Amino acid sequence: MSLVPYTRGYTFEVYRPELIPSRLEPTYGKPKDDEWRPSLHYKHRLRDVKNQYTPAEYYRHRLKTSGAHIRMIQRLEMRWARNPELFNHAALTVQRVYRGVLGRRYYAQTKELFYDDMLRRRYTVPALEAYKQGDYETALSSIALAPQPIGALLTSIRAKSLYRIKDYHQCIQESINLRSIDPQSSDGYYFHALSLAQLRRIDEAYELTRECTLRVTSCADDIFRLSGGLAVQLKPPNFDAAIDAYGELLRRNANDFDALLARSCAYSCLQEWSDAMADVQTVLAHQPVHRQALLLRARIHACNRRWPEAEKDYKSILYFEPTHEEALQGMKDTIQFNADDVLLVEN
Repeated sequence: MSLVPYTRGYTFEVYRPELIPSRLEPTYGKPKDDEWRPSLHYKHRLRDVKNQYTPAEYYRHRLKTSGAHIRMIQRLEMRWARNPELFNHAALTVQRVYRGVLGRRYYAQTKELFYDDMLRRRYTVPALEAYKQGDYETALSSIALAPQPIGALLTSIRAKSLYRIKDYHQCIQESINLRSIDPQSSDGYYFHALSLAQLRRIDEAYELTRECTLRVTSCADDIFRLSGGLAVQLKPPNFDAAIDAYGELLRRNANDFDALLARSCAYSCLQEWSDAMADVQTVLAHQPVHRQALLLRARIHACNRRWPEAEKDYKSILYFEPTHEEALQGMKDTIQFNADDVLLVEN
C-alpha cells in the first residue's frame, strides 16, 4: 500500500478491516465510533465460530495490515492524536510548499505557450480588420509576422485572402492546413472547393463538398449552395443532387429565395414544370417584382407554349427595367413563336 502525499486534503487513506460486532468490539470499555486504536486487542470465543475469518480472508487481512506502510500510518496517527494542531500546521505547510512546486513547474512549462498566444492575438486583430476592409495584402503581411503555429483563425483568414487575390494553388494548400488544424471547419472545405472550381476541376470540387457534408457536423449554408451549383456543372449534370442540396438549404431557411430559384431552375432542366412553377410562385408571393423570378416564370410559360402568359411576364420586367436584355430577347422570341403557332393553326 502506498502513502499518498498531501495533495488532496488533510486525511490519510488507511485500510481498516470491517469490524464484526460480536467479535471485534470488546464487551467492556467499548471505544467511541470515531476512534480507532492500532493496538486494539481482539478476543475470540468459541461461540463466535460463525464470525471467524476463513483461512483465505485471514491471509488477505495479514497481507493488508502488516508491513512498513501500516506501521508508518499508525505512528502518524498516534502523533496526530497527541498534538493535532502542530500536525495540521505541518500538513498545511507541506501542502503549500508542494502546491508552490507544482505551480512553478506549470508556469515554466506554459510560459512560452502564453507568450506565443499573446503574439498571435496581437496580429489577429489587424489581420482581421484588413481582411474586412478588402486589403488582403496587408492581412497576409500581418499573418506572416505571427509566430508559428498560427492557429485555425489566422489560417482561415490567410486562405480567404489568397482566394481573393486569385492565388488558387496556395489557397488550396492553406485550406488543407486548416482542415488539419480544425477538421470540423467548413472553411477548409469551402475555399478548397472554390479554388478547384476556379481551376475548372469541377468533379474534384463537387466530391470535396460531398465529403464536407459527411464529415463536418454542422456544415455552413455556403457548402450546400456551392454543392448545388457544382452538381449542375458536372458532365453530365446531376440535377437530382442539386435539388437535394437546395432542399437542405430550404429546410434550414424556408425563405431562402436564391435557393428556391436555383431549385426551380433544376426542376426546369428535368422538365418537372409543376415543381418549378411552385418554387417560382413562392418567391413571387413574397416579392412580386423579383426580376429573376419573373424571368424564370416567363421561360416556364414559354417552354409550355403559353405565349400570352410569357409575354405578360416579360412586359412586367420591361416595365421596371426597359433595357433588360434577356427580357427584350425573350419578348421578341415569344412574339415570333406566337405568330408561328397562329399561322400553323390557320394552315
